[in-house]
Amino acid sequence: MKVRLSELREFLRQALLEYNISPKATLYHRSIADFKPGTILTARKRPETGQHWLASREHERKLEEYRTTKHPELPSRFECVYGSFHPRSRFLDKGKLYAIQPIGRTFTTNSNLIDEIKHRWDDEREISDLVAQYWEGVEPERANIFITEVLMDSARVIELVEERGRFTRGTKFKLGPQSPVFKCVLNVYNNGSEFYSSDGNTALNIDKLKDASSIPGLKIQDPSTAKVSEWGMEGLNVELHPGFEGIVCQTNQGSDPGEQRFKRAPNASVSPGDEVGSTGMSLNLKPSAAEFIKALQSGKIERR
Repeated sequence: MKVRLSELREFLRQALLEYNISPKATLYHRSIADFKPGTILTARKRPETGQHWLASREHERKLEEYRTTKHPELPSRFECVYGSFHPRSRFLDKGKLYAIQPIGRTFTTNSNLIDEIKHRWDDEREISDLVAQYWEGVEPERANIFITEVLMDSARVIELVEERGRFTRGTKFKLGPQSPVFKCVLNVYNNGSEFYSSDGNTALNIDKLKDASSIPGLKIQDPSTAKVSEWGMEGLNVELHPGFEGIVCQTNQGSDPGEQRFKRAPNASVSPGDEVGSTGMSLNLKPSAAEFIKALQSGKIERR
């Protein structure tokens, strides 16, 4: 039996893994960006404002206010790089997997608390308790390692970790000549002045929608035949044919190891082009996502 060097390294990492942090510790970070070994990662900020991409969210500002007052010695969520101890942590849908080494201060905590804070925002007392609990941190151990996140001042990229058979946010692909045809849906929302694609966030240029028939391998229902309601167009039918080139926008393919026991059907959205959100078209693959994943694993869909 032949074992690839990358697979052997990964096996040794897991076999020897001690869940602690040192300057030489190997942690994991996911991103849709392309990084070379040696790249120093810093907090991701919006170039137009210079602010962290989380800074506009009310619950994040509440977390930062508490940290500044109670724990100023800890890394800020607005000035840090996020990582995890395990390559198969709950952050599987965040993009390509990089092995990294932390630089500067680090802080380890329960990432699930962020979700609880977002979902229970109407209970101020409970939110205050959850915020305090988040900044208390946790000791990483095998029982909680899939949900643990590490905040660090910055990090150094060691390598891109190969993940054969998986596709995550940011994966670029092309439907090969043997690829089946995939049916998907494009929902177009209308807020009164703009149109938005099915992820609810990406602005959709309606002229691009009308011209979508010119994209190789993409067949889209004529927008003039779609049903229109007060919120927008209802489910334009789209087909992806061999020759279509695109990028994965979102996927729930095992995005939370704790949910795998429920055997949820995988789902994903893709878009034409090389950049998530660049076309404003988020195509929902449900219910053909499982077939799409199978074709990717068999090579009928080519990775780019």
